[in-house]
Amino acid sequence: SGQVDFATVSNADDVPGVEATPGLKITRFPVNWFGLNFFDRSGKLNPALADVRVRQAINYAIDTKAILKAPGSSNGTLTSQIFPPSSVAYVKSLDSKYSYNPAKAKKLLKAAGYSSGLTISMASTSGLIDPAFFTTLKQSLANVGITVNLTQYPIADYVGALLKGTYPMALFLFGQASDWEIVTQ
Repeated sequence: SGQVDFATVSNADDVPGVEATPGLKITRFPVNWFGLNFFDRSGKLNPALADVRVRQAINYAIDTKAILKAPGSSNGTLTSQIFPPSSVAYVKSLDSKYSYNPAKAKKLLKAAGYSSGLTISMASTSGLIDPAFFTTLKQSLANVGITVNLTQYPIADYVGALLKGTYPMALFLFGQASDWEIVTQ
């Protein structure tokens, strides 16, 4: 109608409609990093995670392209690091560090003594993170012999559940502030 100078579209499901609207100029700005966070590298909650080979296997097992195709994520960019390309901490070569390689994941699990598999508990929520992400992650890990037991939390309780220290890893998102914003906060 010509009455809006700019608008923010935060729901990925709305993007196709916006893109199909004639006369709009679309500017993309990455606002969040989303990924799997390891909270238990010492193996206190899950002894398997103390072995770097198990953590590496998890990284190789995740089909990130499938996760990017999950509902609500089609406008993302695959990366293996939390820092955006605009950050001085960004290292381009890290983006190809862990490519999807289930065979390598299985080999690492076998070398770590988990050829018959292992089980990991995770919290999940449908309020902050689309359930499709959890489904895709769970399937990727199951394909290499890692069973993920999910405990569902309402959005209001998800972060609290993670802060209690009862889960060895979790899907979570972090804002991607510019270096200037980080320095001045």
